[in-house]
Formats: sequence, structure tokens, C-alpha cells
Amino acid sequence: VYKYVVSVHIGDNWGAETFANVYITLYGKRGDTGVRKLQSSLGKGRKFQRNKVDSFLVEAVSLSHLHKVVVGHDGEGYGAGMYLKMVTVKESQDSDKEWVFPWWNWLDTHLGLCETVCEIMTIGIRSISGPTLPEINMKSSGLWTIDITGSDLSSEVDPISLSLIFYGELNHKKLPLQVTGKATQIKDKLADIGSIYKVQVTGPHSELKQPWHLDSLHMKHTGTKEEMYLAFDCWFNPNEDRCVELPALYADQEPLPVVEYAIHLHTGDLKKADATGEAYLCVQGEKSDSGKRWLNSRNSLITFARGQVDVFKIKAVYLGKLNQVLVGFKSLKKDEWFLEKIVIKEAFYPFSAHIFVHNDWINKHSKKDFVEVAIPLKETSVTSLPTKNSDTESRGRWQMWAHCMQVPERVPDIHVVVFGKKGKSPAQKVQNLNDNPFLLAVGDIGDITKVSFVLSGPNLGRGIKLHKLRLKDLDTKQELGFPTEAPNLFGEDGSETVTELAVVRPDKAPLREVLYSISVHTGRLPASGTDADVFITIFGEQGDTCKRRLRHSNFDKGQVCTSEMRAVDLGQLSKVLVEHHDVGYGAGWYLDQILIHESGKTDGQYAFLCQQWLDSGVGDAQMERMLK
Repeated sequence: VYKYVVSVHIGDNWGAETFANVYITLYGKRGDTGVRKLQSSLGKGRKFQRNKVDSFLVEAVSLSHLHKVVVGHDGEGYGAGMYLKMVTVKESQDSDKEWVFPWWNWLDTHLGLCETVCEIMTIGIRSISGPTLPEINMKSSGLWTIDITGSDLSSEVDPISLSLIFYGELNHKKLPLQVTGKATQIKDKLADIGSIYKVQVTGPHSELKQPWHLDSLHMKHTGTKEEMYLAFDCWFNPNEDRCVELPALYADQEPLPVVEYAIHLHTGDLKKADATGEAYLCVQGEKSDSGKRWLNSRNSLITFARGQVDVFKIKAVYLGKLNQVLVGFKSLKKDEWFLEKIVIKEAFYPFSAHIFVHNDWINKHSKKDFVEVAIPLKETSVTSLPTKNSDTESRGRWQMWAHCMQVPERVPDIHVVVFGKKGKSPAQKVQNLNDNPFLLAVGDIGDITKVSFVLSGPNLGRGIKLHKLRLKDLDTKQELGFPTEAPNLFGEDGSETVTELAVVRPDKAPLREVLYSISVHTGRLPASGTDADVFITIFGEQGDTCKRRLRHSNFDKGQVCTSEMRAVDLGQLSKVLVEHHDVGYGAGWYLDQILIHESGKTDGQYAFLCQQWLDSGVGDAQMERMLK
């Protein structure tokens, strides 16, 4: 019986974390484990949080070679899922190698592929600790021994001729490969190409009598002992040219994703724009190129029809920013092909579409066999997340989970106010701080942007550590998260009365936290000063700060008192409500003006003039003023 160690790697996208139950099944040569719930993580802290890796023990009889995993969760609703980078599996806690299953996508009912279950094939095995990259680059002596395994070949069949292309950060190198049977070995220094980041196999360059399956490629360096195992798992068929590639796998380094690119070829709507012949293309990006991808098989031709769009899909190791496409075309009967444009869409997040415009003939008056044109990138558009719209309408009823540590025995009432793009909810009591959900009637306030906790009673002796805050819409099932870097409610020393947290939605940066510097200028008239507690609420285009007591106050005649206030960015400030509650003779206060600016910024100061008394016994007897 093996104790497999299964590690789940969560991405660092906003909203990547999940609180759902996660399940996995491992599949190997000898069967599968059945569905297992990933219950207790070997690491500390909450599991499946943004940018975290959690490892779990899964006991099973030996499955031999692993080839795929199926991962799923039970979180329903927009934002209830997770962004999964990859799963890695090792055979035991002491094992020095692990299988790699990359995903690089959302698992969410409303994001990415809008699925909560995925099947991931392995791309190979990587060492867990090994020479780091700089050491590998230093090597001069030694050879790479490269073993290629695949399906058997009968002895009367000619060897299969393939090419192996090793892409390094300095250069690439092409090695010819003659496959004669199940296992073939070649050796090469692979000098001067730098650290390898992907391996490509192309061919066959000779005629195939029967399909041949490439299982894997194992390479080991005789000097540094560094090794990697790439699971290609693909067929080479008679009459077709294949080009397959996988990223190199290193210890402690995330593999580049293998991306599906959908290539849309638009033939112009012109007379005689059609053409029949052979065609290939090669997509070039800042990291590398896709290699030559044939659009027709060897014994047949391809026809590009007038006004048509032909779609081809290729898989390539992530190419980075695309910059040009090479198109090769050889016509059968001297046809000319009018290629209007090529649109390439990435089938993984963030679903960019790259447009390459040609608007010209290919093959016009060419004497050559094949005509090759390079088409540069014209523009890239990011179709933001294709989120599925919810079938149900929100009725503004949300569940809230708040999980806190270091909660004092007697906590004064805490209220919560939810802010949205169209308004804010009434203040409602926080029912508990121990992760039990309670209901909030938020109303129709638009997309929620932040949540404010307001302390109603006296100050606390110390802050309350917030470990988790989560909101879920009862009708649409949408889930909203909050930054989990355990903030303290009401400040570390518990001296504040309000704490605000910005909402985190999948892939949208939350509103930033801002420190506002507030200068209060007391007037110079006799008896202008006050000992009263002064309260202030700042309003802006993105909500308000709730009522806050100004700390370290000294509102003596002619004094300027400066204090700071933490809040979620309010955008343009519009007005300030200032008030105090002391009545009776001499408790009043003559306020000259309030100046507010963002700490650390020299520009953009807001001035709110008052030049009036806040006094129950003077003038209009008002003790609060709204300053615009």
C-alpha cells in the first residue's frame, strides 16, 4: 500500500481560493483510487487559499505509472470555485520525484470553462530537489542521454524518422531520430542552447506503414545528474505530419502551460479568392514559436473557399505575447489565395484574441514552390472572463461567514454595513464570529464593493483577528471573498471603531486601502475650543467611511489637529459630516475648516470650509454640519 502525497497548487489570481470540498481520483496503469475527499492538509492554515500549496495523503495500492487525475469540487455559484494551477503527486513523503498535472484554469460554474470537474493528463515527472538553474547553466562537461520509448515496430518496417528539437533560452537544437523499436537512445551535449524550456517532436519525415505511439522521453545529464521525464502520449499516423511539444520540468519551477490556440483563417470575399493546395503555419511569440504546423495531410489538399473562415486548433507550450504568423502556401494549379486576416484565440484564461491582418494575395506571380509570408500582429483584445450569466435574479439576501480568533469574552455589539455600486445596506448585527453563517438583507445596492464592521460599544483592549470572511448570495449562489492576510478588526490595539474590507471577485483587483490624513482647523474666536469627542464621516463616489471618532484630538482655539483614517478608496471625495454630542455652556466648538488628503501623496488636497459654531447654545444650535 502506498501513501501518495497529492499536492494542490492554487493560483495567485484574485479570488482563486475556495471553501468548497475538493475531491480527487488518481488513475494509473493498474487502476484508480476511486473518488477521495481531500480532507486534512499536511500544511498549516486554511486549505485551498490563494497562492498556496496544500498536500494530502491518499492511501492506495500501487497504481504503477500514473497517467491522469480527475479533480472536482462541490462549490456552486460565481466565485465559489478555484483557480487551479496544477496538481502534483509523489509516491511517498520521501520520494524525490513527482508527477505533474497542469491545469492553469478556473474550476468554477461561471468562470473559464464553466466546469467544476476536470480531467488532467500528466505531462511528466520532475525531480523534487535538484540542481537549480544557474548550476545547470555552468555545466560544460557531460552529455544528455535521451531515451525515447513508444509502441513496438515489426522488424520488416523501415525505421521511423523523427526530429527532436530542444528549445533553450539562448538557442535551439534539432536532433534527427531514427526509431527502430520500442526503445531508442541518443546522446548529445546540447551545448550552447542554455537552459532547456521545451522539447518538440516533429515528423514522420519518412513514409509510415502503420501508426506509431510515442510514449515518453526521458533525459538525464551525465554530469549534473539532472533528469526529466516527459509523457508525450501521442500517435504518429501515416500520411500526417505531427508537431507535439511539452515544457521542460524542473524542481521548484512551475512548468509553462500547454495552451490550445484556435486559429481562424479568413479568406477574402473576392473573385477568385479561393485556392487549393498545401499550407502550413508557424505562430511566433516572445518566448518561442510553435514549429511548422501543417493544415493538410500528405495525401490530400486543402481548399480555402471565398468568404469562408477555416478554424484549426493547435496545442503549443505557451508562446508568450504573439508577434507574427508565418504562412506557407503552395497551390496546385497556380491558384492565388486572398488571405484577409488570421485571428488566433487562446483557449485559456484570459482568453485573448490576436488579430493578424494580411489583406493580400498569396502566390501572386511566384516562381517558387512554396510562398511564405510573415504577417505581423495588428492588435490584441482581451475578452474579459466569459462569465455565465445567472438565470436567477438576486433578491439582495446574502449569507455571511465571519471567523475570528482572540475574541474577548464580552464583545460589545458589532454591526456590519455592506456597500455596493448603487448604495449601501442598513447596519445589521453580526450574529457570531465563529464561522456559522447568518443572514444579511442587503437590498438592491448593485455590485458589492466593500464591507464595514462598526463597533457600537466602548473600545476593545485589543483587535480581533479575522481569519475568514465570505459572502454568498442565497439566490444566484455567487460567492465573494476578502483579502485573507488576517487583518485585525478595529486595529491591532482595538482602539478603532470601524474596519473596512474590500471585496475580492475573481480576477478583478479589489479597491485599494487608503490612509487619509485629516487636518481639523479650530477657529480663533474666544471659546472656540472644545473637549468633546468629535466624529467625522467622509463621503466619496465609492461610498462613505461610516462614522469615526477623531483620535488624538486637541481642538483648542487656533489649533490644527491632524489624524489618520484607514478606509477603502472612496474615489473623488464629495462631502464630510462632522458632529459632536456634548451639550451645555462651553461645550460648543467653532470649526474653521477640514483639509483631507491621501497620506504619502503631495497633490490632491480637499478643503471643506465650515466657519460656524457646532454648539447647542449658539446660533442655529446645530451640533452637526455637512461640509461640501
